[in-house]
Amino acid sequence: MALHAATLVKDGGTLQIGIGSFADALTHVLILRHTRNQDFRALIDALGVPLHPAAELTPFESGLYGCSEMLVDGFLHLKEAGILRRRAPNPPGPNGQRGGDAVVHAGFFLGSQDFYRRLREMPLDAANDVCMTAISFTNTLHGDEQLKREHRRHARFVNTGLTATLLGAVSSDQLEDGRVISGVGGQHDFVTMALDMPGARSMIAVRSMSRRGGRPASNIVWRYGNTTIPRQLRDIIVTEYGIADLRGKSDRDVVAEMLKVADASMQPSLQRQAIDAGKLERSFVVPLHALNNRAEHFRAALTPARRAGLLPSFPLGTEMTETEQSLVGPLGLLKSSSKLTLARLLLDGLSGRPSDTAERAALERMGLGAPQGITEHLLQAVLRGAIRLAQKT
Repeated sequence: MALHAATLVKDGGTLQIGIGSFADALTHVLILRHTRNQDFRALIDALGVPLHPAAELTPFESGLYGCSEMLVDGFLHLKEAGILRRRAPNPPGPNGQRGGDAVVHAGFFLGSQDFYRRLREMPLDAANDVCMTAISFTNTLHGDEQLKREHRRHARFVNTGLTATLLGAVSSDQLEDGRVISGVGGQHDFVTMALDMPGARSMIAVRSMSRRGGRPASNIVWRYGNTTIPRQLRDIIVTEYGIADLRGKSDRDVVAEMLKVADASMQPSLQRQAIDAGKLERSFVVPLHALNNRAEHFRAALTPARRAGLLPSFPLGTEMTETEQSLVGPLGLLKSSSKLTLARLLLDGLSGRPSDTAERAALERMGLGAPQGITEHLLQAVLRGAIRLAQKT
């Protein structure tokens, strides 16, 4: 998703990003685009997806200006890489006077302990490039509107969602059964701002697939019981399979765009629902390149870069220990496993094979090094099985 999104970030433009793994990945890929451009282009080529008409692959000659509700680690990395360097005036102070300018304006700062340390130790001239200001400044065009429009040129507001419908609506904060799992934050503000400024675009990244109840499920659906961003505000949806540009398109063309970025295994059922609803003609054919939208294809395409260290799991670093990092895969596997898979992991974990040093350290970290009672023994065995399967893959 980050590779696709990075091609739409325009040199000389404005960037907003949020918190999380996708923002970290996008930061890393933008730095690759700027500092290792040939490697970046090779990664784009490896995906084998047609480029968006407005795609840019070149390094950042003019640089970017950051304007975001949240200042996260990524902005500091972009600044240090020489990408975040276009300046904009600071908002006026209490006395109405405007003092200086900055390369990034943000409402609040949130990151790792290393992030806070780097802010504290930053030389004064560099610190003055980073301006904490009001949310009313970053999230709206109200107040100094003409100046904001001038400096927020070619803005790219990049956020994430949980689910997207074939008609372009997005759910980012709530599940269909009513459970609220996140705040909306400034996402709605940034989407509406993108639609209100010439040259600005809103990009919402949605993983095409997830596992629910131990089974694969599509995050691109015909309809969904919660809406954060309605179809009337649709703009750009990014999945691991490419970019769906929805702005200004008819419902029929939006459905066609969304099918191009859906997992191939889900395309037939989604297409039938759209046809049954009268939104798509029966003769529609999914483009040839999109018929290869399978996780294993893209995983294989990026594996050489991962092995070469070009796409690390934690591109901006992590405070987790090596043992904790080793548990990310096994715990994710357990979270998404079916009952049958859990039973297989249990049997593998109960095998007589002795644990190696890394496995013992992982079990200790989870408090299962010396299990007490039948429940902890079973949990230890299941986790051991998941660790062993993760090591194989």
